Amino acid sequence: MHSARGGRLVLAVTLTGGIGLCQQAVAGDVTQLEAIGVTAAGQATSQRDLAGTLGDRGASVDIITAEDIRETGATTLTQALEVLAPGVYVQPQAGGRAGAGSISLLGGDEREFVMLLDGVRIEPRTFFGTHLNINPQHIERIEVLKDGQSLFYGSNAMVGVINFVTKDFDYAEQGEFMGEAGRSLGERSQEELNLGGHANLDVGDHRFQVFGSQNRGINEPFDSDRLEFPEGAPNAYEGSLQNLGFKYRYDLSDSERIDLHVQRNELREDGLPTGFGDPSEQLVNDRRTQQDIAMLQWERQVDSARSMSLRAFWNEQEGDRREVDLDNGDAVYTRGGNLSRDYGLHGMTDFPALAGHWTVGAEASRHEGYNLGDATLSNPGYDPETSLDPFVQYRPDIAFLPRTDVSVGARYNHNDRTDSAAIWQLMVRHRMTSNVDVRATAGTAFQVPRAVDTVDAERDVVGASDLDPESSIGGNIGLEGRAVPGLDVPASWSVSAFWREITDRIDDEEEGDDVLRVFNVDDPTITRGVEGQFAVRPLPQWSVRFNATYVEAYMDNDPDQEQLDDIPRFFARAQLGWDAAQAQRGARLSGVYTGPVYDTLSDEAGGRQNYGGRMRVDASAFQFFDERHDQRLGVRVENVFDTDVPVAIDETEIGGELRRYDQYAAPRNVTLTYSQNF
Repeated sequence: MHSARGGRLVLAVTLTGGIGLCQQAVAGDVTQLEAIGVTAAGQATSQRDLAGTLGDRGASVDIITAEDIRETGATTLTQALEVLAPGVYVQPQAGGRAGAGSISLLGGDEREFVMLLDGVRIEPRTFFGTHLNINPQHIERIEVLKDGQSLFYGSNAMVGVINFVTKDFDYAEQGEFMGEAGRSLGERSQEELNLGGHANLDVGDHRFQVFGSQNRGINEPFDSDRLEFPEGAPNAYEGSLQNLGFKYRYDLSDSERIDLHVQRNELREDGLPTGFGDPSEQLVNDRRTQQDIAMLQWERQVDSARSMSLRAFWNEQEGDRREVDLDNGDAVYTRGGNLSRDYGLHGMTDFPALAGHWTVGAEASRHEGYNLGDATLSNPGYDPETSLDPFVQYRPDIAFLPRTDVSVGARYNHNDRTDSAAIWQLMVRHRMTSNVDVRATAGTAFQVPRAVDTVDAERDVVGASDLDPESSIGGNIGLEGRAVPGLDVPASWSVSAFWREITDRIDDEEEGDDVLRVFNVDDPTITRGVEGQFAVRPLPQWSVRFNATYVEAYMDNDPDQEQLDDIPRFFARAQLGWDAAQAQRGARLSGVYTGPVYDTLSDEAGGRQNYGGRMRVDASAFQFFDERHDQRLGVRVENVFDTDVPVAIDETEIGGELRRYDQYAAPRNVTLTYSQNF
């Protein structure tokens, strides 16, 4: 198993198209495409539209819209990312909706990029992992920013950022109700039942929105014939996800407003035995997690070049994991009451000065982690951490380069638990022709140590106070096209190359049974590869999309340049779409191929093994029942050919020997979705 806690050195050559660009092209919106130009130098930086603004300035940004998600029939955000997001590799959820899955962005693991909900981190800086407990029907768009983005997003944004933007008050419908039901048509069991919706209400200058969802599912991710389950133990995950929240907006004037967003997410997983091959180990894992996210923001748009904003945020997550004795139902071990809390302020302003345009801001944040009374944890908790991060970006007006936008910026992180970090970033976008842009980014990024690096459930951790922040340096250069020469149909494409090196990654090693030593690794880690995307609408009712990624990720001191565990060397997606006139009905056929993916088990269980080399096909269709597109019925068949798609491998004792076993993605299953706008 890959046990490195830290970064990788990644060099990749990328053929990638901004997905929003391609989607507009295949929709035939050529006018809008041509309007995408070099206008960013004097453009104010909005908190809500930050990703799009950075894309205009030269960053590699892909946008996945609500319509894209709905057309694929995706019932989870990980499904949407897997099918629609170029450069993003998703190990599908082994536990159905309750499973967290695993996501890699351009060869970097989940520790090396940031996931946000409306600009607020989903994953706190301390104990817990990320569960995307968000109803896809409530998402307006998904923003994927690639390569180092620490200038505006801070720690951990070494390979990029994924921001899930929820539907705003100005979205087309006043409200929506959605219901889904699905079940397996394959050999392994899977069932899902999902309800969700939102409603908007305007009272004068006051705007209100409530939203929520309830999701329940059962999924059997293992081959029960190969594993010996203890008597009375379940052979499937059973989980439930709930979220409930509200938004409020008050328009102080046409150019000034206040926004409030409060949301609670709850996860419950009834898991599987801790020992498959030993019937005497009568233990089953259960997990409960509750998360509260809140954001209060004031924003004022003075004019097109001047703006000010101030945001307060809160993210608290509490959970426990129990191992239940099947003989008497008592919890024999509880990692209970771990509490992680992040909160702080983020301010930013834009203004013209010194023959250019400036964005100046700062973020002050505090991160706390507590263990609420579990005596089995040798560490009492995570020492509180305070960070102060000022940042600045300057965009000069270059009269002799009217088709070029240049941005240069820096950020300084002062942290009271570890050494400080300073980073820089350069971005350039140049319009070569009316249909082709060249863009480039270069810079550094950082990641401060987290509790997951310094706290262990059963051992004393030494060396944590001596850890340095991880750091990266990299660059990205690419071409983006909004038409194909000689092809008189809507189309788009892009090609780019990126490079990244991560140093001082955090790793660990055991020192006896009771001590774990953490340290910074001297040798960097490296990523390189190729990614391509192309979208075209050859006929008015037909569309084709394709993207592929090749990545090499390895340790710099490895003479064989062996691929890092759980990072695929190659993956590709293709989608064929058909829409009837006025888009009253339509269908999508999608294919996802993943090449070699390796993981390292013990020598007895077979050592380093490939569990990739797999293909999955999905199909979906939809029908609207009215001209306004308010009533919609959709059907999605996932894994049409019922292929066993391993998402992870591990080892256990079977018949007295250590052997490999696989966790599988969903079997062939069908999901029906009905939605009603009102």
